[in-house]
Parts: sequence; C-alpha cells; structure tokens
Amino acid sequence: MKRSQIYRFLMSPIVPLLIVSNAMGKNAQVGTCLPHLQTYSTISQAVAAVAPGPTILVCPGTYPEQVTITQPLTLRGVRSGNAANPTITVPPGGLTESVVAPTNGVGMSFQILVQGTESEQVTISNIAVDGTSTMNAELGGWIAGIYYQNSSGTIRNVATYGQNGNGYGFGIFLESTTTAAKTVTITHTNVHDFDADGIRSNALTQPPTLTVDIRSNLVVITPSSTLQVNGVSIDGVGVIADNLITAKPGLQGNRGIGIGSYSGMKIFHNTVAGAGISIWPVADSNQVISNRLSSADGGIVLSGKNNIVEHNSLLNISGAAISFNCTGTSNEVTHNTINESDWGVASDPGGNAIAPNKFSNVTLIVTSPC
Repeated sequence: MKRSQIYRFLMSPIVPLLIVSNAMGKNAQVGTCLPHLQTYSTISQAVAAVAPGPTILVCPGTYPEQVTITQPLTLRGVRSGNAANPTITVPPGGLTESVVAPTNGVGMSFQILVQGTESEQVTISNIAVDGTSTMNAELGGWIAGIYYQNSSGTIRNVATYGQNGNGYGFGIFLESTTTAAKTVTITHTNVHDFDADGIRSNALTQPPTLTVDIRSNLVVITPSSTLQVNGVSIDGVGVIADNLITAKPGLQGNRGIGIGSYSGMKIFHNTVAGAGISIWPVADSNQVISNRLSSADGGIVLSGKNNIVEHNSLLNISGAAISFNCTGTSNEVTHNTINESDWGVASDPGGNAIAPNKFSNVTLIVTSPC
C-alpha cells in the first residue's frame, strides 16, 4: 500500500467522529431572533431535539409550557432589539404535568424540571419563570418554578415568581436522594411571590450528596395569615452568602434562613430584614458569620451543637437576639453586636460560650437558664 493510501486509510475514521462531535455541540434557538441557528417554536421542542451538551438560546417572548430537561445543556435567554424578557408561563390549561418528589412521595407540579442528570451540569440563565395562575389553587400537590431532582447545575440571572395559590409553592426546589455527588449554584437570581419556601433543598442521604452555593440573590417573603412562609430552607451542605432576604410586613412564624437536620452550612454576609426568625440552624456544625439581621421577632436560634456564631449585627429584635431554644449546647457565640432587643441571650441550657458580645438598648442581656 502506498504511503498516500495508508494516510487516507488511517484518517478516514476521524471524519464521522468529527461530525458526531459537531452534532453534539450544535446550538439551537427558540424563536427567530438570531440568524444561522436551528429554530424551534417552543422550549420543550428544542430540549427534546438536541443532543447532549448544547446551548439553547431563548428569544424574548412568552412561553406557556412545562419544560423537562434530562440531559446536560444550557438554557439561556437572550436580548433582541430592545427586549430581554423570555418568560416561561403556566399553560392555559394549568400545570398538568407533575413528578413524584422522592423524599416524601408528594406530587410536584413543575414549570422547569431538571431530572436525573446527577453530576452533569444543566445551566439555566436570563429567564423568568412566572407561575401565576388562578388554577394553582386546585392543585393538590406542591408547585415549583424550577425543580432540580437528582441533578447538578447553575441557576443564574433568573427570576421566579407566582408559585403560589395552594400553600405549597416553591420558587426553586432542589432534591437529592441518590449517592452521586451533586452541586447546584444559585446566583444573582430574584425569588418572590411564593407561599412555602423561596429556595428549598432536600438532601436526605447521610452524608448529604447535595452541595448548594446560594449567593448574591434577592428573596422576598410575602406575608400570609395562615401559612409559614420561609425565604431559604436548606438540608445539605454548602454556602449561603451575600443574599438579601426581606419580608413584607405582617409575617409571623417564618424564617429568613432555616437550616434543617443535615447541616454543615457556611452562612456569611447575608442581610435578613423583617423575618419572624432571621436565621435558624436546627442541627450542628454551622457557621453563621458577619450577617446583618434586623426588624425580626427573633434573631438567631441555635437548636444543635458546635455552631459558630460570630461578628453578626442584630438590630431591632423584638424577642431574643440569640436563643439556644433550651437544646443548643457547645456553641460558640462571640463578637456579635446587639442593639435594641428584649433579650440578648435566651434559653441557654448551659455549655455555650456567650462572651464577649456587645449589647446596647437590651432589656435583659442574659435570661435565666433553662
């Protein structure tokens, strides 16, 4: 065989491999705002048609549909002309598709479902998810604007709102029940007008297989006279940092940031204003550092052990600035600034480090032990 023939023989298998590679990375658009891209009329059509790994660009407009994503990809809204507002809304017939949430067996009606990608990444950015519908009140299960079930990814520059109506509405819901490690990042996102939790995670494996990074978001808690409405409620491990969490007047019994039974969170540099309880780590080994908490019924509640609470500012707390709930022990609570509260440190069963801290305008600095 001549050298030129050998060369052609060796190189010939590469051609189809290159074709496959290009197909797997081929981008698409929803709408017609961009040239030279495969076009689809709905997000669901685009997601079903593409091979794993592409970017689906969503043109400005309204998309009344429920979207299911089961492979790694990027879903990104784009600007066209003077508009940058692609919005997923509830279909005219309401939310008719649902999936079972494995941690409790409840049906979850979703607007975007990311399911079973495990550690492979699904990124959603620059898109609004509007759950507003009068038919939400008829739904018997839960409602999620964005639901990551056993999946990894990033939510960036998104807005979720209107996930309410039946008392079980979540802006963003994350859930991990399988052994593969998963990480979800939520950043620069607005979450409001929900009636359960703004951002919620369930990671009910031990050790937790879900790591969250919740950073630089706005969460607005809307009052309810009958429901407990929380800003951020987390089971798992990771970071909650640099978020603004506000509550409209009239709330009772809610939490700005609540950390559940599987803990180990780093809670840094958040501003929580107007919540019933600003931060409540239920279990152990959380770090609550340099947060600014104000205008609450309670500041920080520590129910577990080995939590570190340092350099926080607690202002205008009508009840206890820091409470151990008669259960928290071996916690280190030092170098915090408390200005204007009924009680500085309350419900201490003993065994906690509670000095030094700075107190001003506090009726009772330390209450009687439990």
